[in-house]
Amino acid sequence: MSIPALIPECDIREHHEHAQHDHGGVRVTNDMLLEAADVARVLGLSPSMIRVLVNAGRLRAIARTRRGVRLFLPEDVEQLRIERERRRAERIAV
Repeated sequence: MSIPALIPECDIREHHEHAQHDHGGVRVTNDMLLEAADVARVLGLSPSMIRVLVNAGRLRAIARTRRGVRLFLPEDVEQLRIERERRRAERIAV
């Protein structure tokens, strides 16, 4: 079993509502991003489990604040939420 590569994260020098960052040709503003604590609430997990998912390559943190807080795209979080629900349903159906 190979260890998944970590997705490179850019460092956000200023974390404020109107900061903009280029992400693959798409302009992303900080007010469009979720912090790890928000992601934990959405997924019903602990913040430490969010770090585990990032380190395992299951969830992509696209940036970090100056404080080191990981930031996530809502679309990535929603995709993982749907995947987790599908897996849960498959286990229940068996």
